[in-house]
Amino acid sequence: MNEIVDFIQKQSLKLFQKKFTKKYIKKRILPIIIHLEKSERKKILIGGSQGIGKSGLIIIMKKTLEKFFNKNVLALSLDNYYLSKNERNIISKKEHDLLLTRGVPGTHNIKKL
Repeated sequence: MNEIVDFIQKQSLKLFQKKFTKKYIKKRILPIIIHLEKSERKKILIGGSQGIGKSGLIIIMKKTLEKFFNKNVLALSLDNYYLSKNERNIISKKEHDLLLTRGVPGTHNIKKL
């Protein structure tokens, strides 16, 4: 388990520019990964407010499950389907200034999604 904790610690530093403590990883992150590894379920959903670290957590879980548990993981995120900044700039000038900001309804590429 120490190798997994060290791996997660390095990933957290890369993704968040913050090194999670080993205690935090063992208490908060590792139990989720172990649960996923043992689960019969094929899909999970992680939700929450913008900017709380959902995408980073998913990347850490995906890499850990693939490297240490030989799992194939597909992670999908609405972040992957935003219109480009240039496209949002164009629609914000036509419709409303808020459309320049990611996450506002109307800022996703629905065709791609």
